Amino acid sequence: MIYRTVPADKQPLAVSVWSFSTILGTALAPSVSGWLQGYDWHYIFLVTVPVGILALVIGSRILPANSVDKETKLDRLGLALAASGSLSLLLLFGNIYAWGWQSAAFWVCLTVGVGSAVWFVIHQLRAKTPLLQLRLFRNRTFTISLVVSLILSVALYSGVYFVPLYLSEIHGLSSFHIGLLFLPGAACLTCATFFSGRYYHKFGPAVLAIIGTSILIVTTFLFSRMQVSTSLLAIMIIIAIRNTGTGLALTPVTNAGMMAIPKEYSGHASALINWLRQIFSAMALGLFTSLFYARLAIHQEQLGKNDTVYPSAYTLSINDAFLFSAIIIMSALPLALLLRKPKMGGSIGKV
Repeated sequence: MIYRTVPADKQPLAVSVWSFSTILGTALAPSVSGWLQGYDWHYIFLVTVPVGILALVIGSRILPANSVDKETKLDRLGLALAASGSLSLLLLFGNIYAWGWQSAAFWVCLTVGVGSAVWFVIHQLRAKTPLLQLRLFRNRTFTISLVVSLILSVALYSGVYFVPLYLSEIHGLSSFHIGLLFLPGAACLTCATFFSGRYYHKFGPAVLAIIGTSILIVTTFLFSRMQVSTSLLAIMIIIAIRNTGTGLALTPVTNAGMMAIPKEYSGHASALINWLRQIFSAMALGLFTSLFYARLAIHQEQLGKNDTVYPSAYTLSINDAFLFSAIIIMSALPLALLLRKPKMGGSIGKV
């Protein structure tokens, strides 16, 4: 909707406002949830009800009606394949360590997930009104930006997931205090996101993405060197710097891809980006979790299974997960170099 209603020269700033409101939720959630848990953990879920109703009312009154493709029918087969494939792969990556590759559940989920994914791609390329326009991948800039954004999502969610675990298990912090530790990072994320949108046209997506990705690599590597005695101040500073890198990189990368495609396909592109980002991030977290528990078992075996060495084994396992994350993020650097300021409404080939 942003790319259909906002002038081209204002789109980077508009996307930065939208992105920061989305990403900021991951930074503020620990504080809000921790505070609510102090009263009743049920409020964590109930609080979304009035917010959702308010958003529905405001959206129905303010957002412009979309008159494009009103006659388009829902691709029910595509939706079923996407749902079954996504669910199977999420279950697989979330339970790799618990199931093991020799279990029946592992192979069932793998077969259903991969089979549904392949069938989905074939069906979407043949359908007259596809659920997702996969021919968007013919656009080089869009494809590169999507791959980079998926890699950056790994960095974002790995930090949000593993740092609170470390703070809770090793330092004994409550959910509320962990959230407070994330607040400076939330402020840095907000400022960096606005900065990247404001100066997008001046620096271009490649420069901003390279700077942000470099910051993410360094800070993720620093997290892989944590010790049981690492101070809370050091962790808070690393989180703040890390969130700055996220804000500088993620929004320009997304914007570069969206601006490179024809305006009439912006809805398909946005849906494709958000769907793949959510699925990829969830699968990556499942994989990281499996890696963490596998490494925890190894470290406990090496250090000895007793309460005195458990904190060290736990910290080393989190370090291994962050090191793996840093290696993955490094692959985004050469791709970011290929990002250029795209011409508005680029071609995706014959559709």
